[in-house]
Amino acid sequence: MLWPEAVLASTAREIPWSSEEAERLAGAIQDPTRRKILLAFYQREEPVTVDQVAKAAGIHRSVAFTHLERLAALGYLTVTQRRGFAGKPAKLYQRSSDRPIQFGFPARQPGLLAKMLIEALAGCGATGAAAAREAGRRWGAILGARGRTPAEVLDSAEFLGADYEVRGDTIVARNCIFHEACQLDRAIVCGVHGGLIEGMLSAAGMSFDARPLDETQPTCAFRLTSHS
Repeated sequence: MLWPEAVLASTAREIPWSSEEAERLAGAIQDPTRRKILLAFYQREEPVTVDQVAKAAGIHRSVAFTHLERLAALGYLTVTQRRGFAGKPAKLYQRSSDRPIQFGFPARQPGLLAKMLIEALAGCGATGAAAAREAGRRWGAILGARGRTPAEVLDSAEFLGADYEVRGDTIVARNCIFHEACQLDRAIVCGVHGGLIEGMLSAAGMSFDARPLDETQPTCAFRLTSHS
């Protein structure tokens, strides 16, 4: 990986990067401020204005504009215009693709392996789904998460890139660490993810079921049900 902040491997990309792609990525992240701006787009879904980016990054509007236009020219951002407001329409910037930032050498194919394993589990029906959830529980327990509340426990998974928000009895994964794999078979992958959450909470002495709230929705969320 070029940068520790970069999001991990994409199942969508299964071929080695060309030198042109490597140069494009280098142009996007070689500047620390531009890298910070780009990575922030991988933590949000909604489009933002230049002023919003400038405020979040703590830089002047003109500097933010330069970085945003550079990222758009490199293909990492798409640009639209905000309508329905008085005056000149403001530009809106949004991440142009759901593919995580990835760069590795020599080429490895963890995404292809994930596809094959998910297909194998899905082909086993209920038995495969149960095995997937149990695998998640075991790994969640191995993480050894600690905390006095579910929110504190889940915060300890931040090193994986996870970003959870607890809303009452609901857990929202603002950055689903298995997002790309979900496109292959959401039921299997959400089962693994729910099991991972259960295992983490169990390691901290909390007994919960974590079931997908609605598999048809784009946001990854789980409903917690206490065993006690």
